[in-house]
Amino acid sequence: MLEDEKGIAFLEGILAFTMIVLLAFTLIPVLYSMLANISEGKKEMTGLRLLYEHVEQQLVLGSEGNVTRSVRMVDYELSLKRNGDGMWKACMGYEGKQKCME
Repeated sequence: MLEDEKGIAFLEGILAFTMIVLLAFTLIPVLYSMLANISEGKKEMTGLRLLYEHVEQQLVLGSEGNVTRSVRMVDYELSLKRNGDGMWKACMGYEGKQKCME
């Protein structure tokens, strides 16, 4: 064994620190975009659940209707209309996005 091994531990530490920093800089944007997608998915799922409940309620009453509901500081616009061909059209909108189903 060599008697003078003091410099190797310092270089290994610098190399390990550099690798950790590089991993952090590459993973942080990926994690941020994943969290943004999860948040958007939760909003869409909540809107679709509210739309489902609205459709059930309006079909029992046998009428068309529009309603706005607010959940976790997001306003959802829900509508149920009858098309010209007799089919039902249900729409859900929030924050400038809209999704419709027939």
